[in-house]
Amino acid sequence: MKTETIKTTFFWAIVITIIVTACKGPDKATPAPASPTGYLMFHLHSDATDSVQGSDYNPTPYTTAVDATGRLLRIDTSQLLISNIQLINSSGGVVYTVPNQILFKVPLTEPYYIGQVPVGEFTAVKYYVGLDSAVNASVPNASDSALYNNTSMYYGGGSNPQPGGYTFIYFSGYIDTTTGATASQSHWDGTGTPPTGFAHFSYKIGGNKNLITITLPTNPSNASGEYVVVVGQTTFVHQIINYYKIFFTAGFPINVDANLTISPSYPNPTITKLILNNIITGDGLGHPTNENWYYEQGNLN
Repeated sequence: MKTETIKTTFFWAIVITIIVTACKGPDKATPAPASPTGYLMFHLHSDATDSVQGSDYNPTPYTTAVDATGRLLRIDTSQLLISNIQLINSSGGVVYTVPNQILFKVPLTEPYYIGQVPVGEFTAVKYYVGLDSAVNASVPNASDSALYNNTSMYYGGGSNPQPGGYTFIYFSGYIDTTTGATASQSHWDGTGTPPTGFAHFSYKIGGNKNLITITLPTNPSNASGEYVVVVGQTTFVHQIINYYKIFFTAGFPINVDANLTISPSYPNPTITKLILNNIITGDGLGHPTNENWYYEQGNLN
């Protein structure tokens, strides 16, 4: 199976595997579009370095050198919710909206079955990181594996998601905040008390105003810019979520304690906006990143 790798303006930085079952087959409870159809899969890679990785990092606790200075990042939690997945045509119109699909992306779960989609061509994929206001205010059904009893993503904590709804992005751990990454010389393995210079960060972003839309680009390997869905076959859309991008962008000095916390009681709108911008553009400035995504076709097995 050949793949075509392309540059993208897509960040990270944080976007997905999705429904909590890795690579499951067609869900007969989900309405299918009018035939003929193919299948859509997301393949979401979690990364945390300044170079593209071929697979997810290992389960937490995880400590990695994130840049050329050897700066260490220890990740405790890295997960997010994706919803409202749509196929877009060349005019920007919605070709198809995948019904009733919410994805819960966690490390080491990379393939997510999205659903049956119409055969044909589409120019881009669009989706939310987060939930719309109606879903965010609802009580999930037991059949909803992404939301039901997902207490780690209850925005306000406690045993029920209401009234605060859900956390859209949850990323936490420790990072060397020294100017020259000197704390990393201790080669901390993530156990015990961190050496001086390591600071704890915790970003728990939710709330309807922080719902964002990701639009993946057109296919430059095809003169028409289109992606193809073939009857009975699977179209895989690969994406990289690079959490490294959060910390290394204009206006985000990591040695300021106030920049390292976002929570329901401390919403920190300035840093929240920077993180959400990173998700969309890669560096908060609209520049492409060194991340890539590609698509391929094959059989669902």
